[in-house]
Amino acid sequence: PQTQRAEAVVAKRRQSDTFCAQWDPCTVFDSVDKMLAAVSPTVVFIGVPPAYHGCYKFPIELQCLRAGAHVFVEKPLSNADPEEAARYGAEVAAEQQQRGLVLC
Repeated sequence: PQTQRAEAVVAKRRQSDTFCAQWDPCTVFDSVDKMLAAVSPTVVFIGVPPAYHGCYKFPIELQCLRAGAHVFVEKPLSNADPEEAARYGAEVAAEQQQRGLVLC
């Protein structure tokens, strides 16, 4: 349900000429991978609702680290069940260390 609501908001914003005019220049991407490929950011700030990060369903942190970006996570790394959160956190930490990037 949360995913559907978020997708509806994004779809509505994509259709709005005023949204991008407000933030000119603005590009709206429909996936993290597309954004990372197009922008090649040095740093990514992850400020999405907790349900959208910190788990294997939405591995935004891993995607950003693998693209070579430093990552700042606004909320706790994961709100998944403890076992998944531990596995995911270990994988994120290993990726960060291997690449020598900052994760905070």
